[in-house]
Amino acid sequence: MFEMKEDYIEKKSTRGTKYIETQSGEAVAKECTKCGEIKLLIEFGKRKEGVCGRTSHCKLCRKPYFKKYREENSEKIKEYFDSIYDQRLAYNRERYKNNEWVREKHAEIMRKWRNENYEFARKIQQNYKANNIEKTKEYNKKWEEDNRELRRTWGRSRRVKLRNLPCELSFKDELDLKELQDHLCLISGVGECTDLATKKNQLSIEHFIPVEWGIGGHIYENCYYMFLPLNKSKRHLNPFKWILTQPEEYQKNFHDILVPMMAERNLMSVEEFTDYVYQCEKDYLEQKASVTT
Repeated sequence: MFEMKEDYIEKKSTRGTKYIETQSGEAVAKECTKCGEIKLLIEFGKRKEGVCGRTSHCKLCRKPYFKKYREENSEKIKEYFDSIYDQRLAYNRERYKNNEWVREKHAEIMRKWRNENYEFARKIQQNYKANNIEKTKEYNKKWEEDNRELRRTWGRSRRVKLRNLPCELSFKDELDLKELQDHLCLISGVGECTDLATKKNQLSIEHFIPVEWGIGGHIYENCYYMFLPLNKSKRHLNPFKWILTQPEEYQKNFHDILVPMMAERNLMSVEEFTDYVYQCEKDYLEQKASVTT
């Protein structure tokens, strides 16, 4: 609601439209040529060639006109805004794809929002999954095919944490660990080539001291990459006993390459590290026996 003040000056345009200015010449209000009321400039739409740079009719008087126009041209308006949306979406996707800083910033903002609105974000996710069951299944299937190693990493992390063991290696740390071994199994010498038949990697991360023993954990001092079939055969056995069931070449590589490397990581000599592993096995078996009895 406009109120006239003492320092306001009423003027008229060349066409007779009233408008109000301050002593400094700044326009603050004008007359609506439809309803005849003097209103603040904010109640008028912008128009470059209009009086005070505003439309002749106020927004309230123009409202019925816009409503009628929207009803008569709904398809045209929808097509226009859809084209604008598609252009903007394509631009944002390209910018997101080619700009690492944008991706990191977006991820940071989303993490912060989810942490601050955990329950609400969880409901949104649940509603989306309930309404898009097939789409969610297809997405999850494709994601697991494209991220087998990452999915396996999460599974290992969960298994380790359930036993209250340290889990310090991230997915990136695991990739660095593989790089240290030149993408080779230190025991068999098998490389990282993917098996095209099963689409599985031939190398798998292994815990020298098994997680089942409740000692060690998913840490740099206890992890290395091994040929997948060997990893499966080792399971939760004592590595020094398990290696005796393998070919002589594998046994030689185990004692000459792998064990010295693991001993060095744990700041021990080979003898000290060997005794330590046997002591861990002894503690595990004693604890297992006490639980069963």
